[in-house]
Formats: sequence, structure tokens, C-alpha cells
Amino acid sequence: MDKVAALLDALKSIPTQLLVAVAIALGLVLFLPNDVAAMLAVDSFRQSFRVFLGPSFIVVCSFLLARAGAFALVPFRQRQNRKALEARLSMLTAEEKGYLAPFILGGQNTIHVSHTDGIAGGLRAKEILYLGSNMFSLVEGMPLNMQPWARRHLEANTHLLEGAAGRPLSPSEQLWGRG
Repeated sequence: MDKVAALLDALKSIPTQLLVAVAIALGLVLFLPNDVAAMLAVDSFRQSFRVFLGPSFIVVCSFLLARAGAFALVPFRQRQNRKALEARLSMLTAEEKGYLAPFILGGQNTIHVSHTDGIAGGLRAKEILYLGSNMFSLVEGMPLNMQPWARRHLEANTHLLEGAAGRPLSPSEQLWGRG
């Protein structure tokens, strides 16, 4: 079974362009009219190896069809993923809404919060916020930006932020109670 899995993985790694070229070549050798095949000197090759050429053609075409099917499913999967992400925005807690309000209602691009902030960590885990830079100080806090898809959706649906409570606090605001 491991050998079959290894073979399938090897076949998956073959570039599509190569599969198309092989399918065209096999198709030509198999389906050229006899006079053209004789002129190209592939008629004896075709007769000698027909038992291998036909099944090879079927396998290569099957892989091409499978890749075409997978490619056709990409927009469907993207749409499903986007809907799942947008559904997260409709199930936010009041505190999470308070963290997102400065982006949408306040026009901010970045907020700074402590690296131990649980609400910000939850919004990062939900893929709504992302770390704007790997460089930050413990005093200023880590910079967080909103994912573009989340910003677009919340700007179009500001009602999702109704009931927002609180706001993000920088580490210095948490320590000294001032901004």
C-alpha cells in the first residue's frame, strides 16, 4: 500500500504541461491515420507497443481530467472558506467587537496590544487580525492589523459591530491606566 501511495505522490508532482504533452504525443501515435503514421515512421512502433500505449493514454488523460476537476473546484472551495470566515464575524463577543471597532469606526490601520492579550489572541486565532510586524516592544505592544477580507466585510456590514464593549489597551495603558 505504501508503494501505491508513493507512486500516486510521484504522479501528483508531475507538471501539468508535461502530462498534456505526453497525452498529445500518445494520442497522435495512437490515432494518426495509417498513411500519416507510416510517413512519420511511428506505424511499426504503434503496432509493437499498442498494448502499452492505450493504457498509458487512458492513465495520463485520467490524471489530466482529475487535475481539471480539482482546478474547477477551487472557486467553490474559496467561496465556502470565505463564507465560513464571514460567519465568524457574525458570532463575535462584545469585547471582540470592541477590539475591531477602531479599525472600522475609527479608521485605524493598526492597534497595539500586549502580547498576553487574550482577546487579541483569539481574534488572531480566528484569522481576523494578524501581526503587523515581528518587531515590537513590550511597552508599546505588538501591532495588529485587520485581515483585508474582514475589513471589507465589516465595512459593508457595520451592524455586526453593534454592542461593542471596551477597546484594545496598549501595555502602557494596562500598566499605568493612561493613553
